[in-house]
Amino acid sequence: MSTVEDTLLTNTVSREEIQSGEFTKETFWKYVWKFTLYYLIVLLFVVNFTSASIALQVNREKNIFSKILSFIFALFFGIVYIFINYYYYRIQVKGDASAFFCSENIYPF
Repeated sequence: MSTVEDTLLTNTVSREEIQSGEFTKETFWKYVWKFTLYYLIVLLFVVNFTSASIALQVNREKNIFSKILSFIFALFFGIVYIFINYYYYRIQVKGDASAFFCSENIYPF
């Protein structure tokens, strides 16, 4: 098994620990680790869907093929898309910061 699988398997709280009422320092840190892991996963999904929305808003005038490609790229590489493709290229290089973001239709296909 990999180290991630080992870590996830060893960070589980046993039923005996819960039923006996033992809440040790080790048990506390297991819960903190799980909460942090789930929080980061949700944060990653939120950032990726936000970047996909930005990609579709910016490419509203393009054809459907271009929209789909930019949507997939932004969904897979969320942070990279926001910083490099949108901020650096669109705002810094082209000087076009006039993208209109519609709050009613956030994924305009």
